[in-house]
Amino acid sequence: MNLQLLLQAIRYPLKKVEAIHRTSTGHLVWIGLTIVGVTFIIYKVVKEWQQIYIIPWHLTPGYIVLSFSIYSVNLLLTASCWALIIAHFTGNRNFWHHVRIFCSTNLAQRLPTPFPYLAARAKVYASYGIYYEVTLTAMTVEIAVTIISAAIISIVTSALRAHAFSNIGVNLPLMVFLIFPLVPVVIPAKFISIVNLLLVRLGRPSLSSQLTIRQTLLWVGIFGVIWVNSGVLYYFVVSIITTISPEKLIFLTNVSAVSGLFGWMGQILFFLPIPAVRQFAIIYLMNLEFPMPVALALALFSRLIVMIFELVWAGAWLFIHILRKMFSKNKEGGI
Repeated sequence: MNLQLLLQAIRYPLKKVEAIHRTSTGHLVWIGLTIVGVTFIIYKVVKEWQQIYIIPWHLTPGYIVLSFSIYSVNLLLTASCWALIIAHFTGNRNFWHHVRIFCSTNLAQRLPTPFPYLAARAKVYASYGIYYEVTLTAMTVEIAVTIISAAIISIVTSALRAHAFSNIGVNLPLMVFLIFPLVPVVIPAKFISIVNLLLVRLGRPSLSSQLTIRQTLLWVGIFGVIWVNSGVLYYFVVSIITTISPEKLIFLTNVSAVSGLFGWMGQILFFLPIPAVRQFAIIYLMNLEFPMPVALALALFSRLIVMIFELVWAGAWLFIHILRKMFSKNKEGGI
């Protein structure tokens, strides 16, 4: 896979992103939400600052290794689920081929709007002869499965914790938002029919593969495990710097799923970067159990650790890619 190709795939949609954020509406939404969020956090931090001293802070390096292991499992599960989805649409069962592409393009998901994320992966698959329509349809299913599984885990964990449920709930805008990802998951055959109808009208070849609810529910189940495992990841990341009760696992799983849900909502509806929206949501949710200074510290530390893990794996895949190219050149040269 050509790294220059990947950079080109990200560069074009980034220009579109800049155009979106230059518009008055997008600019005002971005600035407004940021000002409100930061003001609220600063107010709460100042008001509750003295409570930061009641937390027993410490450093336990062993939990860093454990946290990285859990993150790696989550990354592999997420990439594996993508491999199952794209293999269904393309017929290519080369598992590691799909995992490699997923991991190489995953960082584009951290950019504002879904466009770099969608374009980067679609461009790479196009270099292997896979039509854009096929990859984008598979990614639509992936996003729908991710959102629905997050909603399910959010509802279950919120119900198990009345305190979180009474503060978060399942409000009307969220339920309206969930209608759209429900279509590919609950009535996948109808979804494929709609996609094919649109493709025919655009003069593009229709999809030959069919989709069953059994398959989509399997993928939802895999992502459900991923969201639960993310809660476990948060538990061990927090344990690096302070002592936390195992009873907080359900709460942290709720934080992971609910913040992920709002992250996707922010990106799809308002073209906001998932990490930014998730970070605000995590800080707010953490404040349900911890004083705001502590919630802010834990949220920022968790983000820093996960970002380091992401960079480690991105570097690892880049290193593997360079080794593969060197090996291929040596083989062609008869060395």
